[in-house]
Amino acid sequence: MQRAEVILSLLSQKAKEQPHFRFRRLYRNLFNPDFYRYALTQAQETSVTEADLAPHGQAYIAMIEKMIHQLRTETYRFAPYDFGKVDKPGQQPKWEDRLLRGAVTQLISAIFEPHFWDGSHGVYPMPTIEGALRVIREAVGVDWLVGGALPIRWNPNQQALLLKLLRERLEDGRLLELIRRMLNADRRQMTERTEPIVVHADGERLSFPCQLLFHALDQCMRRYVQAASSPIDMHYIRWNRYLFVGVKGSKRMAQALRDHLHDCLKNELRFESFAPLTLVHVQDKQRMRFGPYELAPDCREPGRLTPLVPHVVIQELMRPFRREGKPARHPGRLHLSVPELVSLYAGEMKGLYQTYRYAADVRAKLGKFRYYHYGSLLKTIASKEKISVRQVLRKYGSRESGSKQTLAVKGETGWISYFNEPLSRCSFMNEERLRDSWRAGYIERCTSGSEGG
Repeated sequence: MQRAEVILSLLSQKAKEQPHFRFRRLYRNLFNPDFYRYALTQAQETSVTEADLAPHGQAYIAMIEKMIHQLRTETYRFAPYDFGKVDKPGQQPKWEDRLLRGAVTQLISAIFEPHFWDGSHGVYPMPTIEGALRVIREAVGVDWLVGGALPIRWNPNQQALLLKLLRERLEDGRLLELIRRMLNADRRQMTERTEPIVVHADGERLSFPCQLLFHALDQCMRRYVQAASSPIDMHYIRWNRYLFVGVKGSKRMAQALRDHLHDCLKNELRFESFAPLTLVHVQDKQRMRFGPYELAPDCREPGRLTPLVPHVVIQELMRPFRREGKPARHPGRLHLSVPELVSLYAGEMKGLYQTYRYAADVRAKLGKFRYYHYGSLLKTIASKEKISVRQVLRKYGSRESGSKQTLAVKGETGWISYFNEPLSRCSFMNEERLRDSWRAGYIERCTSGSEGG
């Protein structure tokens, strides 16, 4: 059998060359074990923990053979719980569901993704916000901002819409029936979630059904612009579920555009309830959320927008690590060993910097957070070992080539130190170069796959 990468590349090329072609007999690709090998590789690249939980050896082979037999006889059923989460101690995720979902997603992604709008960032396998922020930075002279977080809520009418969108390109009854069962299992999980305090800039990729729905929103906006009686000067950008529209013109034009977006969400995408999109006048110096960032006018370069770290987010994140304006110990972490404490605190600081590394005020905001965060680490260790902070630094402190002293302890896999890198702002990489680098790597994998097969 051919390698999965080669088949996906051929499907993607066919979809790009013939936009209205309807694909048949895709279901039989699910009998190819290499699709599950590729899906497992993708899962392992996403999370080290998932790589440890993944089945290996004879257990993996037996699982794949049983799943393929059930697919041949069309008797496979998805579990009704979230396959990617472990809710009870000792309960393992159902890897059959995870790998089959991955294989199905690969097939429909290869067909639909070539036609996703370039203004929609985060639909590629590397969902970075960098390209979206770069385009927003280049949106010079906008007067009004429309945006917010798009809803994620499943309902029966929406499921019918998804299947209708899939039927436009797929003519394979067995695959569509399998997708219908998959959506039925997913529907109870896709309820409106509480917005997290921090939305990671390189966070989890949207599920493909959500991408397909939001792709329909992109097409709706494109038709609106094309049908307008007068030209509309706007910048439309979407990163995952976060929307930004910069409008040059009157308030009436911006309000009409926002009303059209609301109409698309309610009538075309069939969302039953959602938070209204925000309308902001740039000259009022109001800020608008976009993913983990706030967008505000740039004081140094009038006419441009710049991403900032939300003040509310930093205040909320600092709350467990300070008391009465001073760093404080974290009582809920006293049970951890010193290497575990240093590793946990270092990971938190590194993750926060990776999220906000493009913000103009990253040095000031995260520098303040690190002061309380690092002080909390010192006081937590001091409280755990019943010694002073000075004794903690004397015992675990490390100084490298004149740099600021930081903690370094020896763990099971080597030395672990607190994140003490400079909190400098990262420049934007060209989005075309970003996508080209991914595509080059994908072509290289396909070439090596064809040689190996």
